[in-house]
Amino acid sequence: MLRLFKESLTRSIFDLDGLWNYCLDPEKTGDFSNGLPETKKGISIPGCFNTEPGLLNYEGNVWMETTFYTAKPNIRLVFGGVNNECDVYADGKLLGHHWGPFTEFSYTLETFAPGAHKLVVRLSNLHNPEDTLPLSVVDWFHYGGIIRSVEVHEFDTCAVESCKIEYTLDGDNADLTVTANLRAFKQVNSPVQLYCEDTLLAETEVSLLGEGQVVLTAKLGSITRWNSENPKLYTFTVAFGEDSLRDRTGFRTIEIKDRQFLLNGKVLKLKGINRHEVHPDWGFAVPLKIAKRDMDIIRDMGCNFTRGGHYPNAKTTLDYMDQTGMPFWEEIPIWQFHESNLVNPVVIERGNYMHTEMVKRDYNHPCILFWGLCNEVDSDTAGGKETIAKFRETIEKQDKTRLITFASNRSLWDESFDLVDFISINHYAGWYNGPLDDWPNFLDKLAAYAESTGNGHKPIVLSEFGFGGIYGDHELEGDVFWSENYQADALSYAIDVLDKHPKINGLLIWQFCDIRAGFKSSPAGIKHILARPRSFNNKGLFNEYRRPKMAYFTVKKIYRGE
Repeated sequence: MLRLFKESLTRSIFDLDGLWNYCLDPEKTGDFSNGLPETKKGISIPGCFNTEPGLLNYEGNVWMETTFYTAKPNIRLVFGGVNNECDVYADGKLLGHHWGPFTEFSYTLETFAPGAHKLVVRLSNLHNPEDTLPLSVVDWFHYGGIIRSVEVHEFDTCAVESCKIEYTLDGDNADLTVTANLRAFKQVNSPVQLYCEDTLLAETEVSLLGEGQVVLTAKLGSITRWNSENPKLYTFTVAFGEDSLRDRTGFRTIEIKDRQFLLNGKVLKLKGINRHEVHPDWGFAVPLKIAKRDMDIIRDMGCNFTRGGHYPNAKTTLDYMDQTGMPFWEEIPIWQFHESNLVNPVVIERGNYMHTEMVKRDYNHPCILFWGLCNEVDSDTAGGKETIAKFRETIEKQDKTRLITFASNRSLWDESFDLVDFISINHYAGWYNGPLDDWPNFLDKLAAYAESTGNGHKPIVLSEFGFGGIYGDHELEGDVFWSENYQADALSYAIDVLDKHPKINGLLIWQFCDIRAGFKSSPAGIKHILARPRSFNNKGLFNEYRRPKMAYFTVKKIYRGE
C-alpha cells in the first residue's frame, strides 16, 4: 500500500505485496532475469533481506521474483522504494536500472499482453566510502530489500501519470495551478478536467498521442487553512479519458519574519524530535501500524514537529502526518560526507537525482515545511559549500514555497550559513561536545558567530541534541553515562536552557527510539560501532521495540507543560 487513500476511482490498482522468492548472488555471477534457481527461498515483500535468519550482516546482490497477472494492455509498475539500487525485469526483459534508496520510481509498459507475467528484481545494498548515498559508515543500518509496496496500475487508452498542485493564498482564497503529466497509448481527443472533491473547477481539450503535459488554473474560495489543530485536506482529481488520478493537499503558508517561523502567519516555535523509520524486526519495511503508533506517541508527547532522519519516509507515513497535522522536515541520506565526497561528480549527480525524486514525490504533502540538504557534512570547505549550493538550486527549481536548510555540526566555523533560510545545528554538550553546563556559553557563541557572518537575522534551530541511555539501566547516582537517569536529567536541563535562550527558535531531540547502527566491515566502521553499546544508537526516548525510558516521561511532561 503506497497511499492511505484511493489514488484513482477509475483505474485498476493492485499491489504485489506478499511472499516473493529470493536467492543470494554475493559474487555477482548469476543471471536470473528469466527466473530464480530451485534453491530459492521465500521472503515477505515489503521486506528487508537483512532481517531474514542468518543474513543480518549480508551486504551484496540479491535476486527476487514474483508472478503477477494483468487484464489490460498497458500498465505501470510503481516501486515505493528499493535499497540501494536495482535492475528490474519483466518476462526477462530489462525495464531499467534505478539508483537511490527510499525514493519512488516506476516503469510504464505499453501493449503488454494480458495474462501472467514474471517480475524479477536484482537489488543490492552495497555501499562504499566514496560515492554512495549513504556512505558505508553511517549511524543506522544498511538494510537492503524492496522496502515498500510494489503496485501495478492498469490502463486502456490513456493515463494521468502525476499532478502537481501549486497555489497562492489571499486570505481564504486560493489561486490554483495544477500541472498534470499525461500519456495516451493511442491517439486520444478528450477533455482534461480538474475537480476539487466533486466540483468541476477547470476543463480543457487535449489531442494527444504519447506523453504530454497540461496546466489547469482555477480559483477556490472560503478555504480552511491546514494546521496542527485543524489539518484540513482537499482532494483534487485530474480526469483524462477513462482514467483519473487523485491527490490531496492542504492550504498553508510557511515563512520567516522577524527571525521567527510563521505558519499561516502565526509563530511556530519547534518542540520536536528526530525519528528514524526503522525497526529491528522489519528494517526499513516498517508496517503502517508501527509508523502510525510512532506518530501518535510523538503527538501525544507534546511535539509539534518531526524531523525524518535521514531519508524520505514512506508516503503512508506522510499521508498520516497530513491527516493529523504533524509538520515535517524531509531530507536525503547525505550524512557526514567529507569535501572529497561532496566534490565527487557521482555524488553530485546522485544527490541532485535523489533531491529531484524526493520533491517530485512529496510536493503535494502539506506536512512538509522544510527540505533538508544534508547532515553534518564538510560545509566549512569551499568544495562542500559549492555542492550544497547546487543541491539548493536543484530543489528551488521544483519548489520555492518551502524553507531549505541543512543540519550542521560545524557550529562556530561553518562557511555555508548564507545558503540556508534558517540555521540548523547538531550539538551534544553533555555527551560529545564538552560538559553539560556548557550549553549557555555555547548558545551565546553560536548566536554571536551567526551575527558575525551576516546571518544573525535567521532563526536558529537545534536540529539534534541528546544523550545515550540504555533501557533498564537505572543508577543511584544521576550522573552515570548510559543510565536512564542521566539521559532524563540531562534532557531536562538542556531543554530548559534551549527554550529560554532568546535566539533559539526550535529544538529537535535526538531521537525517538534506539536504532541499530552500521556495519563493522572497515576500520572506520569498527571504530564507529565500538562507540555504540549493543551495536545500537541508544539515544532514543524509547528502546528499539518502543518501550519507554525515563527520558520519555520527562520530555512529555516538559513538552506538554504539565
